[in-house]
Amino acid sequence: DIMCREMGYTGIVMGIVDSHGESCDLPPSCSEKVLKVQYANYFESLDYMRQSKFLLLPQVYDASPRVAVEAMSLNLPLLMNSEIVGGWKYINEQTGEFFRDDMSDFRDSLAKLMSNLDTYSPRSYVNTNYGSKKAGAKLRSFVEEYFAGRVTLPKRSGLLIPSEPAVPDVANSEDAKPEAKTFRLFSVFSTECSPFQDWQAQTLIHNHRVQQIQGYLVRLLACDDPHYVLPEHSYDKYRVVRTPNFGARGDDVYSPRNKPFSIAYWLDGFSDDDELPDDDDVVAIIDPDMIFLSSDMNIESIDSGRGVASGYNLGSTWVGEWAWKFCDGKCDRISDDSDDVSFGAPYVLKANDMLRLANLWRTLVDEMRVIDQSWQLEMYAAIIAALRLDIAFTVEKSMIANAEDDAEPWDIAMWGASSAPEVGKLDLTATIQVAHYCQSYSISSFRWYKHDYHGLDIRKCDPLNNFFSTPSSNDLRLMAENRGEDLQSKAARNVWLLDSTMAVARDAIENYYAEFCTTSTEIVVNNEASPPPSMFDFRSSLATLGRKIMAFVDANLGLIPSEPMSLGRATSGEGAYDASQDSTETISIRSFVIGSHETKFKDFLQANLGSEGEFNWVHGENGWDQHVADEWVGLAGGPTFDVSTYKPFEKDQFGPHAAGCYMSHYKLIQHLDEVGEHSHLASAASSAYIVFEDDARCIRGWQNEVLKTMTALPDDWDILFFGGRPISYFHKFNGTKPGTSTPSSLRHDICSGMFGKARGPLAPDGSRNISNHDPYWRASYLVHTHAYAVNPRRIEHVLKVLEGKQGHEPIDARFAKAMDSGMLAAYMTPENICEQSSLMSDYTPNWDGLNPQPWLGHFGFPPEAVKQHPGIHEAHMWGRILLDGEDSPACVGVY
Repeated sequence: DIMCREMGYTGIVMGIVDSHGESCDLPPSCSEKVLKVQYANYFESLDYMRQSKFLLLPQVYDASPRVAVEAMSLNLPLLMNSEIVGGWKYINEQTGEFFRDDMSDFRDSLAKLMSNLDTYSPRSYVNTNYGSKKAGAKLRSFVEEYFAGRVTLPKRSGLLIPSEPAVPDVANSEDAKPEAKTFRLFSVFSTECSPFQDWQAQTLIHNHRVQQIQGYLVRLLACDDPHYVLPEHSYDKYRVVRTPNFGARGDDVYSPRNKPFSIAYWLDGFSDDDELPDDDDVVAIIDPDMIFLSSDMNIESIDSGRGVASGYNLGSTWVGEWAWKFCDGKCDRISDDSDDVSFGAPYVLKANDMLRLANLWRTLVDEMRVIDQSWQLEMYAAIIAALRLDIAFTVEKSMIANAEDDAEPWDIAMWGASSAPEVGKLDLTATIQVAHYCQSYSISSFRWYKHDYHGLDIRKCDPLNNFFSTPSSNDLRLMAENRGEDLQSKAARNVWLLDSTMAVARDAIENYYAEFCTTSTEIVVNNEASPPPSMFDFRSSLATLGRKIMAFVDANLGLIPSEPMSLGRATSGEGAYDASQDSTETISIRSFVIGSHETKFKDFLQANLGSEGEFNWVHGENGWDQHVADEWVGLAGGPTFDVSTYKPFEKDQFGPHAAGCYMSHYKLIQHLDEVGEHSHLASAASSAYIVFEDDARCIRGWQNEVLKTMTALPDDWDILFFGGRPISYFHKFNGTKPGTSTPSSLRHDICSGMFGKARGPLAPDGSRNISNHDPYWRASYLVHTHAYAVNPRRIEHVLKVLEGKQGHEPIDARFAKAMDSGMLAAYMTPENICEQSSLMSDYTPNWDGLNPQPWLGHFGFPPEAVKQHPGIHEAHMWGRILLDGEDSPACVGVY
């Protein structure tokens, strides 16, 4: 009652509800502030503690609760009953405070604890005074002192640590030769439950089987949906192990968190898997988008405390900048160019070492997220965990992912057999060789990128040609010319990676369809049914394709990764818009979502479940990369700047955040123009590219609303905004004109021209007499770029605006100036169809739209106007003003 009523604290009480559902009563003041939970499992209890500021231990009859040490190991101070039977030894000035059992000093003890939270260091105290090494030395000393006549301990041993006794093998005689040590290999990858990762898992299953990889393939499925149906399989060396989804911690959604948490959950025995590795077995942690390049594996070198990992270009500066705080003094030996802190998956360790690593790894992920929110944070956490546990990783250059990166082991990469193209190889004796298709690979106009295929659901036997595009005859010719060439060539590297990744993925899915799909996946060429082209066709020399394949290729030029969605025919749901009522045109669109993290793309899809469109995820540019910032300056003009001088994650209008946003949009639009996809869409009247940022949240049936606007637009439109803010800059203040001192006269002063002529949206006829019943408005000055459409036939106009050398600035400011000057034929929907998630107080999929706000005011409103109208202030943003019939005729043409 003191903590809830007097202090206003919130909290969690664990164990207050027993297994029968019976519960102790809490004071009424705690009814909305304290969560009561049943006895939580080990991981859940640790998660609750991580979210807390201290741990209250009010019990008396408890013989040194383990939870006390667990909390201190998480750096959580304790508030403990001084009369507790055991555990009182843990409380000191480093770890927390006591309170008397009669509660007479509880308020004072609590106040002292809360005022000194930053001064306690319980984790340091635990590391200094407890642990196996310290307890083992004490136990040995105790045994030697009191049982020296009865127990003989090895002289070289300094520790005595309890363990399960070894069972002697009575079947072997003293003369029998010991059998060679055998152990199993478990190749393990972690995913969530999504069709996107289902087809990647199927690719790994196929690859594991074809390459005849030894041991087992295990998918750790982090999924809270008990009804999620997985694709079928018939591979006896593959199994799926379900775990909770650990990706979210409150508002912090970070899907890579699942990797260490799921590994620990599995190896600790919390899953239903009854075939866990033995301590001496070998566990190889891979990513779901990796391909085994060879079945030759040198896992015999893996020993206790020693493992193997693949080299990555992480550098070591991150350690000195911030990660040293988590090293417990183990980072001192790292040199500036050390491989000790620049490695990642595949990680290969003995199972017992992998369990030790995973338990500390997952803890560090959450602790380090407070400082660093980068996508590779889980890699940093694994590296620091290995250093702290004295697990030594031998770093091998055994992974290839990037055709542009000369630091990867391209010097030892080899081509597959030329007579039957196959995955490439690396010319070294490595533990595990993999290709990692985390990048995009292209040759001429053809590109393959895994994130283009989030919509592929192999469970539904989706037609494969809707997702895997057909290279043109010119693309195939260039592939054939570069296959077998020196891999110092970037073009040859791209072909090598396409052979080693895309080809495997398509073969895997085709095999799945052949085994489990009963519906035909054939495609139609000139009205004749033909089987889909195999990846052998894509990889082979044109000379061996023959006339029939060439005829197929010629007939299918211009196919794109996913067929455009025809909104005129494919709308559904209540109130679906019927395009035939207004237009006979077929509106074909393709939708793209720009984002920095795959997790946010998933959030976008989940939040817009009412949408019927197919979305292609586009990995955004990182403005904190100096190279990207320099590109921005080179493209848009203006002075150069050093990204390191900006505070991380701070949104500066002319800094790294703006650079990443500008270049992400520009490169997407540039790509659509360069590959000529706009010519394909241009064949359908009023077709469009739809561009979203991953924080866009749209109304139910957004396609219908956009469609209605697009059918009404003139043919020469460049860009259509259906999310954003039109701003009226009243560009001057005439202080000599009369005005009263009441806020209610503000409309009158605007009408009288006191603030000049507004720059606001125009009606379709070009007048200022806009109405929210208009089919569209002409945009005059608008900010935000989270939802807009580009006309494929006039895409060069948009690029010309972005490539102007007026000086680098936010992309919405560049667009706004262009539309205001007439350089850009920009339009907007009268209704705000899509909003940014950060600007919405409460969003649900049933949200039916926001009313328009066409008159958001000028930031820094003239101070003279503020003085004359006390009801406003300099940063005031106007609500809806003078819209439709609310104004008098005298105002028309003024505002």
